[in-house]
Amino acid sequence: MTAALRYSSDLGDIPFVFSTNLEPVGQSQIRVDIQVDAGKIGLKLIDRHYVGKLYAAVFATDSKGNAVGDNWGTVDIDFAVEKYQEMINAGIRFSVPVPYKIAKPSLKIIIYDTGSDRLGSRRHQFDN
Repeated sequence: MTAALRYSSDLGDIPFVFSTNLEPVGQSQIRVDIQVDAGKIGLKLIDRHYVGKLYAAVFATDSKGNAVGDNWGTVDIDFAVEKYQEMINAGIRFSVPVPYKIAKPSLKIIIYDTGSDRLGSRRHQFDN
């Protein structure tokens, strides 16, 4: 995941979309809502449940590339086979709160899927 941070282009091996929400002044937090394409990740079928794990990291930087905030976490996936089509249609959804120290940092969102050993990444720049 750290190598993906330094890579200048987006990585599309794990397709995902995201939206951002700057929290009210004084909170210094950005909420990044992420939706991963469930059909593109490596899930294992165990006892009639699809299981997997995603690692998600969001990095905030200033205009010079200096770190001003980050958050790393995991998303455990576990749903019954009966919910498979629903999960394919809806995607895997989760949020990552990211603290930051400047008004509108640049973001790099990285998703790693342990089941398929693939990465996805996207950059985001807030409008000034």
